[in-house]
Amino acid sequence: MPAGGDLYVLKRIIHDWSDAKALQILRNSREAMGPHGRVLLIESIRQPAKQVDPATAADLMLLVLVTGRKWSEEEFRRLLAEASFRLTRIILAGWRSLVEAVGA
Repeated sequence: MPAGGDLYVLKRIIHDWSDAKALQILRNSREAMGPHGRVLLIESIRQPAKQVDPATAADLMLLVLVTGRKWSEEEFRRLLAEASFRLTRIILAGWRSLVEAVGA
C-alpha cells in the first residue's frame, strides 16, 4: 500500500476475503494513510433478511468459492471500527454502494 495518501479507493476488494483478511487489508490502508486520510469502499451492502436483495445470492457464492462475503451496514461499521476507522456515510448507488470512512 503506498504511504501518505489522502484517499484510498478499494473497489470490490473487501468482499473477496474472510473477515480476518478484510480487516488486515483495512488496517494496512489505515497504517499507510496520513492522519486525516479517508478510505472509500465500493461494495455491495447486504440488506436485512426480509428485503429482496441480489447481494444475498452473491454472499452465498463468495462464501462457497473464495471465503469472502457481503457485509451489512452494521457489519461494515464494526469491521471499519476494528481497523481504526469511523464510518462517515454510505451512498447507495443501486447494486453498488460507496462506503466512506475516516481515520478514527
